[in-house]
Amino acid sequence: MTPVIVSHKRDDFGSKASINRRRADLPIASLEVSEKQMKIEFAPKRIRLTRIAIALVAISLAGYIAYAAIQITIQNNSSVSIPVTNLFADTTGVTATTNCATASGYTDTGLTINWVAVPQGATVNANICLKNTGTGTDTLNFVASQLPTGVTFSTNSQGASLASGTSLNVQLRLSATSTATNGLFSFTLTIS
Repeated sequence: MTPVIVSHKRDDFGSKASINRRRADLPIASLEVSEKQMKIEFAPKRIRLTRIAIALVAISLAGYIAYAAIQITIQNNSSVSIPVTNLFADTTGVTATTNCATASGYTDTGLTINWVAVPQGATVNANICLKNTGTGTDTLNFVASQLPTGVTFSTNSQGASLASGTSLNVQLRLSATSTATNGLFSFTLTIS
């Protein structure tokens, strides 16, 4: 076989390198192809291993889908209606530890509660402050309307008495069954 000779030259301007190769004696590559056919055969042991691998992938996928199904959350918000005169609420930034006696955002119109997402099969809480500015005692009644299937509303303050001039931190709960309708919804909470 004749060796390939490579030389480097600069052109007249000295800016580019060029490579010259002597090609006269370079061999031409050839490929010989056998006329035998290729045949792939699986041994019984390989077939069994393949089936096991497919079964494991299917089980993993089913587990992932089941996990995702329980993690679907319900996004929602509610408007709050207070038809009782002299009963006011504060829904902004109220937590379980808020001192409602010193809260300053009380109103009786335009109230909303933006709930955190409720995972199916779980319960979430929200808190509001209620204040009675009237002269008599109010007995609290909470009614949630337009809840989707599988979602329920509750509070420990249902039927509680709120004396004149006092305030109360009320914990509200939304619970969703594992089969609750998922997605976005809004509902109305009436406090009277």
